[in-house]
Amino acid sequence: MPLEFSELNIIPEDSRLRRSDFQFSLSRVLLATTLACVLIAIPLLELLGARGTDVTFVLFFIIVYILFYDSSARHIRAGMRSLQQGNSAAAIQLFSQAIEAKPGTPIWYHFRGMIHEARGEFTEALDDMTTAIQVDPNDWYAYVARGSMRLNKHNYSSARDDFDRAVALVPTSSDAKLGRSVANYKLGKYELANADVDSVLDSDPNCVAGLCVCSWYLATCPVDSLRDGSQALKIAKLASALSGPCLSSCTVLSAAYAELGRFHEAVKEAEFALQRAGLNRRAELEGRLATLIVQQPLRDGLALC
Repeated sequence: MPLEFSELNIIPEDSRLRRSDFQFSLSRVLLATTLACVLIAIPLLELLGARGTDVTFVLFFIIVYILFYDSSARHIRAGMRSLQQGNSAAAIQLFSQAIEAKPGTPIWYHFRGMIHEARGEFTEALDDMTTAIQVDPNDWYAYVARGSMRLNKHNYSSARDDFDRAVALVPTSSDAKLGRSVANYKLGKYELANADVDSVLDSDPNCVAGLCVCSWYLATCPVDSLRDGSQALKIAKLASALSGPCLSSCTVLSAAYAELGRFHEAVKEAEFALQRAGLNRRAELEGRLATLIVQQPLRDGLALC
């Protein structure tokens, strides 16, 4: 099955890509204007005694600089087209060419890293996010992405450190807070986990990701007193109504139904979730489905997010 944009947290109109395209366009306009000014100024430079080799060097530098930016943008656009067509290998190659053309741009590492993750290539994905952080230590998005990858590899302490850094950089980020919540939940720090979820839902009661995480906790927490199947189902249905059928909403619905002993519906939702899963999630969801088929409730399965 071709990779979907939703599986990669990438959409064709991604705001980061639009912003980069704008920056590329602006840089080309400015550089073209500079080139025109230099061309006009050549006679004056020569009159002032500027050597022809100096003028040639300036022109050569500007032209190479323009081509440098054009090359990077061209590779990115081609990579996005390949990704839309389901050719993730070609997309990785094109993003790699963009990185070679402009290695100081964190967003290119973001995109390539997420494609690697969706292909199940976690080492390469982590390396890309780590490089993005090295390029820009204040890149909160790379911390969130790397933290999420570490969650999926069960490296919860390191994941929490990444999310802590992301929250410090952007205190309003729901992604960072929910990621930290899941990491704390996995570490058995349920009070801290719930505090972050409550903070997100206080700011936005209709945050689908926050609702899904909240429902998951209520349905699967290993501490009996912290589970509430009825409330978990109510919240899961709200998340599903807001988002429509998606991987997360189907997952939490299956967990909530299982907690209430409604295993037929739990299996059905788990099958829907599996149909929507990328390559990096299938083994996890197949394990959950097997548990539900033998009519066992889920107890703190692998990380939801």
